[in-house]
Amino acid sequence: MPLGLIVIGLSRFYLPESTGVATPINLTDAGLSMLAMTAIIWALAASSTSINGLGPFVGLIIGLVAGTWFIKRQQHVVAPLMPLTLFKKRIFTMGNVATFLLYAAMYGVVFFLPQFLQVVQHDNAWEAGLSLLPWTGTLVLVAPFAGKAVDLYGEAIVAVIGLLSQTFGYFMLGYLVANHVAYVMMIAPLAIAGMGLSMAGPALQHAVLGGVSPAVIGKAAGIYNVFRLLGGAAGTAIAVVVFTVSSRVPAMNAIGFQTVMFSTALISAIGAGCAWQIRNSKNL
Repeated sequence: MPLGLIVIGLSRFYLPESTGVATPINLTDAGLSMLAMTAIIWALAASSTSINGLGPFVGLIIGLVAGTWFIKRQQHVVAPLMPLTLFKKRIFTMGNVATFLLYAAMYGVVFFLPQFLQVVQHDNAWEAGLSLLPWTGTLVLVAPFAGKAVDLYGEAIVAVIGLLSQTFGYFMLGYLVANHVAYVMMIAPLAIAGMGLSMAGPALQHAVLGGVSPAVIGKAAGIYNVFRLLGGAAGTAIAVVVFTVSSRVPAMNAIGFQTVMFSTALISAIGAGCAWQIRNSKNL
């Protein structure tokens, strides 16, 4: 909290302010977007636990209908909540898709890794939290250098290296779990995955927001955050489905966790492919 208050104070002096055209929020569009995202995420999450598959199916249909209706409205309303013209630029579209996949993979691991450490490795909550530091602690070390690397080499290169690093880290964690290795062998893959996230996150954010005009940067930032958070929610739900399908027992176990790690590595690899598409696309 003290650090947050200091940053708030400094931001008033060092961060440039931008303003756009003041328009009221369209409650219909806001409601449709929330309904679409909520219904789709609920359908994914419920599909792994629902005895009757009709509920998740209905939820998915409601989400898709609401989402389609929302997008159709954005094509005709005077002040769209999500200007579709922004997606005509490849850097904006692929940057957001790569962001979705980056955080989908990451949040799937966030959900399962602490459980694995406590249930399978028999760590207590304190030990499990400390065990995550090689992964999460890299953010404060790598992120500042990632920003400089973006300026030197471009968003695409940094984002691709970051996503591939995350891919390698998650894959190695899955491989090591299958061989029942000690935690000390997991430190390097955790650190590599954390460095990858710390590189790809700032690079993709720079790509998405750096490719729009200042007048719409507020809406662009909102769209970016929706993709980031929706990716996290969808990734968690997908990881639960993968675990449920692959695990032999409902409780946390090494086989289910390994499959989750391999699936998150695959999601990260697909994200790297999307991030590669943003190279040389400032004006495309």
